[in-house]
Amino acid sequence: MIIRRLVLQTSMLMEMKSFYTKVLLCPLREEKADSFTVAVGETLLTFQGIAGHKPFYHFAFGISEHAFDGCFRRLKEQGCILVNAAGIEVDTSYIWKGKQLYFEDPEGNIGEVLAFSGVSDAKWLSVQEMGLPVGDVSEAATLLASIPNEYAQESDSFHFYGDPQGVFVLVREQRPWYPTDRGATIHPVLIEVEGAAGDVLQLPGLPYQIIR
Repeated sequence: MIIRRLVLQTSMLMEMKSFYTKVLLCPLREEKADSFTVAVGETLLTFQGIAGHKPFYHFAFGISEHAFDGCFRRLKEQGCILVNAAGIEVDTSYIWKGKQLYFEDPEGNIGEVLAFSGVSDAKWLSVQEMGLPVGDVSEAATLLASIPNEYAQESDSFHFYGDPQGVFVLVREQRPWYPTDRGATIHPVLIEVEGAAGDVLQLPGLPYQIIR
């Protein structure tokens, strides 16, 4: 499952544009008065400006192994690297097996960078993971059944859903996002997956639109 398009909200449009284009070096693809879009490899990532509340998301970007260290240095210079309980900045992902780091963007979203070996020289690969907090993880997985999945549910509060090309991270609302103690909260998300035919999958009661 490749995530081709992702639309999230932000209350800090200009700060976020500067961070994603100048720190993460994601190419700017489109800019409007109330939004901007960058390319994260095969994924178009749009941040839509809003007022009145502060959204909070978790997502992970795939990056080629040779580009990981440079990304780490730029994030380190910004002082936005998140460490785990042991004070570790760069770890090895138990799922993806490559280098892994977490960062906080200007909005306060918890981002993750995952290194992959044996890929092309392209720097960014795609949005590899998108966190989707839900009330009932098992129910949400059932509603997503039309999207292929290769991962078993790990607990009643966590389910990696998808395949090695991309996943939805289904978590129970208020479960902390690693490596912090900040509970997951629900905010609008639009996701378009590879080969989308225009069918819209919606999870009842949740502001998520998944175009498949």
